[in-house]
Formats: sequence, C-alpha cells, structure tokens
Amino acid sequence: MDSSFSLEERHRISANLKNGAVVRSLVGDFSQKVGLSESQGSNLQLAVSEAFNNAVEHGFGLDNKQKVILRLKATSKKFSAEIEDSGRGLDFHGFGFWSCFSLSGERGRGMQIIAALIDGIELENLFPSGTRIVLTKWL
Repeated sequence: MDSSFSLEERHRISANLKNGAVVRSLVGDFSQKVGLSESQGSNLQLAVSEAFNNAVEHGFGLDNKQKVILRLKATSKKFSAEIEDSGRGLDFHGFGFWSCFSLSGERGRGMQIIAALIDGIELENLFPSGTRIVLTKWL
C-alpha cells in the first residue's frame, strides 16, 4: 500500500443477530480491498461481528426494527471499525468499563475476544442514547 492510501465504507444494518454473517462478509470484502492477509481479515471479521452482536443484543434488546451503523476505515497504517447504535447506552459510572470484560458464566466473553484480536478499543456513550465502539488494528 502506498503511504497516501485511504478507504472508507459506511453501512446501515438491521439489528438482527442473523446479520452477523453480513457483517463478517462486509469486513472480509473490505479487508481484501485493503490488502490484509487472510489471518488479519479473519480476526477482524470475528472482532467486528462480536461488537455488532453486542449492539444488537445490549443496545437494542434484539429489536430488529433498529439499525446499527458500521463504518470501516483503512489507511496504510491502520484499520478501524466503528459500530454505533442508538439504543440504551452503557452506564459506565454504574458498573465501570472493566466489567465489560467479566467472565461470569457463559456470558461476557465477547469483549475479551475483541480485546484479544485488535489493538485498541474505544467506547463512547452517545447522548441522549446509544453507544459507539471503535476497534483499531495497526497494520
């Protein structure tokens, strides 16, 4: 990739857990356009689909009438994915950021999977409602 390379895509996807496959496909296609290795692309597919599933389940409470915004961006130095919902939002003060990484029972592993596969996670509480998560992978 040349040093001035930049690519961006934006998608509105129905908030349905079945659309995790759509998200994986979009990320896979984007990864190929950017020239990432198959391994890098697979890791990003899994991380982004986990974040999408969290938005569907926790942000919208599985209300498939809602839409999740997915922004994919890449330069010669980094890949980023933004997953945004306009749902309930996260109460960072009520439970704290690190409780997202809890291993209580069968639940709570999504954020750990995401953290293991990417280099940076930013969580933003949108006002008056919603959450944006930005996942970054340095290339």
